[in-house]
Amino acid sequence: MKTFVKLFSLSICTLLICTTCYKKEPEIHKVIDYSSNNLVCGVENPLTDLEWLKNYCEEVQETQDLLSARIDLYKVIGKENEHIFFVEYSTEDDYAISTQLNCINCYSDTVFRFSWMTGKGNFFPHLPNPILYKEFIKDKEYVSEIFHFVKQ
Repeated sequence: MKTFVKLFSLSICTLLICTTCYKKEPEIHKVIDYSSNNLVCGVENPLTDLEWLKNYCEEVQETQDLLSARIDLYKVIGKENEHIFFVEYSTEDDYAISTQLNCINCYSDTVFRFSWMTGKGNFFPHLPNPILYKEFIKDKEYVSEIFHFVKQ
């Protein structure tokens, strides 16, 4: 009976370790469909039809200079066909990981910028003022993530 209990316990532990240690590989260069029949900035597909956005995504993928990059699409509440692209990217050096969020309108104008730094080792994080962000986002509605890149 003791042997059965030991074998059963060992089997359960092995099963738990195998299922919890599974590491999902990150999805690289994934463009996510925003599934909307409405036009975004007057075009059907902003990733291919807005030249500045298309160039940015291609450059990120080709140069691989960033740790990660992501673009979320937001609609401006109460304004027909007005959208903001939340372009977030991260870089890394020996001391910190820096993250920048640029909120860019349809015409490639940066309308809001937010950055923060997370330190490594004894370097303390520099965090942004959340009040400014809350004020900016109050009339924006999240639509979808439309681009995601993770450096290989």
